[in-house]
Amino acid sequence: MLADGSRVSAGTVMVAAGAFTTPLLDTVLGPHDVQPVFSGTGIAAVTHRLGAEQFGHVVRTVNRAGSCGLHAVPFPGGRDYIGATNVVFATPRTRPSAGLSHFLLQCAIDQLNNDFAFAQIDEWRVGNRPVTLDTFPLPGPGPLDGLHIATGTYRDGFHNSP
Repeated sequence: MLADGSRVSAGTVMVAAGAFTTPLLDTVLGPHDVQPVFSGTGIAAVTHRLGAEQFGHVVRTVNRAGSCGLHAVPFPGGRDYIGATNVVFATPRTRPSAGLSHFLLQCAIDQLNNDFAFAQIDEWRVGNRPVTLDTFPLPGPGPLDGLHIATGTYRDGFHNSP
């Protein structure tokens, strides 16, 4: 049902809402009708290191605790995108937490370049990867006729794309 009370119907509906699949399906299905989809939440910061030499290319460490490599991507204008977190939550997050932000910044300072200690933070970014309870993708028909679900690719979305 739409905000104005009208309804839209279709013979087939595809739900591809990523980490937001469970909250969406919970509005029309029972709690155990579909395997739950959790959120592998990652945060990143776009920084500006005034007066510091910028990386000339992408830098990435091997995977570490949190199953993600620390990475820095140079942006135009002396800015860097730094990211490296992945924590699974029951529901998607839309804002970075203080603890994960501290962890990310401390790792960038200690492991990439001490100049990040003086960087200005231009923006925070938050992403949510869809992960199922058994960690396998969840593609195919749902419990209702005409309902199809395509989600749960977690860190393998590219490999599972058509």
